[in-house]
Amino acid sequence: MTAPDAPPSAVVTPSTPRTVAEALRGHAAMISSGGFTAGQDEPWFAASINRLAERAAATEAALGEAVKALRECAADLEAHLDREYPAPDRLTYPDQRRKYERDSAPVLKARALLAKIEGRNG
Repeated sequence: MTAPDAPPSAVVTPSTPRTVAEALRGHAAMISSGGFTAGQDEPWFAASINRLAERAAATEAALGEAVKALRECAADLEAHLDREYPAPDRLTYPDQRRKYERDSAPVLKARALLAKIEGRNG
């Protein structure tokens, strides 16, 4: 049995790729194993690659929006914490420092994640 997304010479397996990376690994395995029939599978392969490219572009755009939103949330929370725990007090009083460090943990985590996504060490 073949699926609409399968090349004409392929047999459907129980594991349908769920991500772009899985699909690309599957394509690479098919080519390297000799499972690709030149001429017969080329139109399917080109269409499949185009669908994968479209999914990758959509994912990249969504990630860009999520990064922008996370950066804004981290900045807003940091500004709020700076108002709630003014600099001299949060350094002078141990209880204020502990609360500030506890409450600023999400900001630090967000910034570390942003640095990782943007390819910086963090």
